[in-house]
Amino acid sequence: MNTFPHPTHSLADGPVAAEAYVRKSLSALDLDPGSPVIVAYLDAGIMNYVYRVEAAGRTFFLKQALPRVKEHHRLGPDLAGVSPARIGAEARALQLLATESPTEHRAAFPAPLWHDEENNVLWTEEIAPGARSLQQALQQGECCPEIARHAGRLLGAVHGIRTGHVAPLWPSHEEDAANWLRFLRMRTTGILERAGLPGDTIREVEALFAEARQAECVGMLSHLDAAPKNVLVSPDGTAALLDFELGAAVSDPAYDPAFLIGHYLLMGENRAEMRDAARKASRAVVEGYAETGPARDAGWHGRLARYAGLVLIYRLCGSSPAPYLNPARYADIRTAGLALFAERELPLG
Repeated sequence: MNTFPHPTHSLADGPVAAEAYVRKSLSALDLDPGSPVIVAYLDAGIMNYVYRVEAAGRTFFLKQALPRVKEHHRLGPDLAGVSPARIGAEARALQLLATESPTEHRAAFPAPLWHDEENNVLWTEEIAPGARSLQQALQQGECCPEIARHAGRLLGAVHGIRTGHVAPLWPSHEEDAANWLRFLRMRTTGILERAGLPGDTIREVEALFAEARQAECVGMLSHLDAAPKNVLVSPDGTAALLDFELGAAVSDPAYDPAFLIGHYLLMGENRAEMRDAARKASRAVVEGYAETGPARDAGWHGRLARYAGLVLIYRLCGSSPAPYLNPARYADIRTAGLALFAERELPLG
């Protein structure tokens, strides 16, 4: 089992500890450590602690990577630990976006301020004030094609950055990354078995990911977690993209847009009245990606549909199911996911 040292300052200790850490750290940003400080904890999933901080007339976000996921006891011993130094990968990804992405898109990505390596904390500027997550918008019945198109453009802009790497952005932690990927692969197989998929289909899924791994030969920045919770909808109707912690320097270019499209289609299957809007939004993601992304190979659209189908199955049967799913729709969601995987074609409306 991998174990990693605890940081000197742990944001897990609550707002009071977070405020003390902020005060001690403000001088690193050339800000007055005696200025008023307000901290608020934000829900940040299972791998991090995140706080919103107001200090010295500015607003920041602090993200501290954990040495193991918060629910490791439930997910099992195979998730022994992932180095919290992985936060450095996100810092490097955001720096690439700040300097290499098209100028018109840079405001849609968090601007990195400081990577506190001692405490594995990433400081970023506030992004999209007043925004809400795309997940919130979808759950409220709003499914805007223009937001989807903008999100597609952003993913294309991310993929347009050539990293020059053929390895993850955390090259000093290959073993940790490999353990994490092995766990994800095992978990994916278990999901498919619980979903009742026949053995032939499960072997097809494994073959798909094996093919994708073999194809990862072009160094490009990737997000790898483009779920609606990581897309912000700004008051002006534009999108922003958060959380590049899983970002890699190589990936299948179909995966990121498919991950987002899969969640749109999931919502459409979960709420029949949103099906047409979800399909139009999925088309908009593809169209937006085509405007800014790299050239797509002949198999791109087929893999896009297959990955999207797996998203439906994962969110239904996986260890992190979508909490908003209607049990009366489970069978239809499963059928739709299997159809996407088998037919290799998206229903784009």
